Amino acid sequence: MLYSCNILIKLIVCYLHAFLDTMIFLLVANNFSPDIYILQTLSLSNIILMSFMVAFIAPVFGFLIYIISKSKVDGNSISAIGIILVILPTVLLLDTFANNMQYIFAILPNFGVSKYILIEMVGFTIKADLVPWQYIVLSFITNFVFIIFMYIVAIKKTKKA
Repeated sequence: MLYSCNILIKLIVCYLHAFLDTMIFLLVANNFSPDIYILQTLSLSNIILMSFMVAFIAPVFGFLIYIISKSKVDGNSISAIGIILVILPTVLLLDTFANNMQYIFAILPNFGVSKYILIEMVGFTIKADLVPWQYIVLSFITNFVFIIFMYIVAIKKTKKA
């Protein structure tokens, strides 16, 4: 029981930290970045929604690093390599993925948020796209499933150690 409470508290703190960091970044960028037009067009509701969804990515990758790594050094190297998973949805801009091939990346935790940003703020749409709110729902479901699965695995790993 102690293991699960400790992991749950870390999960909540990680999420809240990521949410607040994203909110502050987007609010500051929205008000003080005259060079970036996309950030100037964000409404407060879009900032809150994006912060809510982007914050789910932090616990997912935190759990992933904890589950895979065997030591702190191993965790550092995995986190450096893990950045590839964060950047991977940018390949959606390639012409190869301008059809149903894009859904290969739907299992990634940041796919839905990336597609929402591409459609709502950049205006990049293709025939195979869903409605923007459907990407938010997809992202929420994907991240929720990842977090539950990794939470269970993290508890098992912690009990073994």
